[in-house]
Amino acid sequence: MDRWFLQGVFGNTNTLQEIPLNSLPQILGRDEHLACSISGLTVSRNHARIEQRNQELLLTDLGSSNGTFVNRQLIIVPTPIDHGDIIHLGTTELRLINRGAEHPNLFDTGSATSIMGSIKLSDRFPPGIKELEQLITTRAVNIVYQPIIRASDLSCIGYEALCRGASERLPTSPIELFRIAESFNLATSLSEMLRTQAVVVAIQHNLQGELLINTHPAELLNPARLVDSMVVLRKNHPHTRITLEIHEHAMTEDGNLLQTLKQELGQLNIKLAFDDFGVGQSRLMEMIEAQPNLIKFDKKLIENIDKADATRLHLINSLIHFARELKIETLAECVACEAEYNTCKNMGFEYFQGYYFEKPQAPEFFHTPKYQP
Repeated sequence: MDRWFLQGVFGNTNTLQEIPLNSLPQILGRDEHLACSISGLTVSRNHARIEQRNQELLLTDLGSSNGTFVNRQLIIVPTPIDHGDIIHLGTTELRLINRGAEHPNLFDTGSATSIMGSIKLSDRFPPGIKELEQLITTRAVNIVYQPIIRASDLSCIGYEALCRGASERLPTSPIELFRIAESFNLATSLSEMLRTQAVVVAIQHNLQGELLINTHPAELLNPARLVDSMVVLRKNHPHTRITLEIHEHAMTEDGNLLQTLKQELGQLNIKLAFDDFGVGQSRLMEMIEAQPNLIKFDKKLIENIDKADATRLHLINSLIHFARELKIETLAECVACEAEYNTCKNMGFEYFQGYYFEKPQAPEFFHTPKYQP
């Protein structure tokens, strides 16, 4: 059964609010006597109307001063609207939500701005929710893999799994897919689906070695669900060698949380890696308390490392030495050229990853797991 709501941040508050559309038609505007009264400097007193015709919702501008937009397009005539559509009354942004059985989730995210004609339209809610829900349900993604290279013999010891969207109506970039997902509380669901698909595709193509799979920062807000998802993954794929990557931005000051996560993953025979290590803070306390199996040094530390000043080299050498004392393995990410490779090798990195060895590729690309730059 359809249950329609308008979602938005109105007036001077930063709190996400919802207005139920209990009956139709409804007039939207800043008139306080309206059932759907919406405050905003660019909202007219009677701005627009939502009505239902033949099982379809229509939005009509009522001669407003600042225009009505659907998915950032100015509307002139009655325009069909549906679940996930973005509506602007002037610059006040709303999202139409169907809280029926097929659409149970919603969430707030940060804001930006996008220019549309002469008026700035808020970009708090990116479009594409319907398409993203379908993408998750149908697993409409392509999984690509990038080799992990061992320094001692340049052998491929495993792969990191990365995703690309495969929907014609959505971006292929995982960053953009997660931006949409974050705005609707789907980031965790998308991340879980990608991990599962990464393992399934790797097995289908007989990729050997360790498989590095990623998390989204939101998942650290619910570590129990994260562990449960890994329990299911291990149960379904008991023989796959798995390393779970936690992005540094997702790390918490609660060292016990990461330590507990490491222990619970260990019981599942799953390793823990800190991804993008060294960007922002060095997270030394988290490294000491959790003692992950692997830390991956961020691109910002590795890029042009052959030309780095003494301060950066000293920092990286110190971190490598510190990790070695804790029996944590180290990987240089985004190694792009021979000079970077040679410098990283001389510094004592145990593993490499980057375009110098191989770009992320479809799984059928990999045949010979040996690299000799």
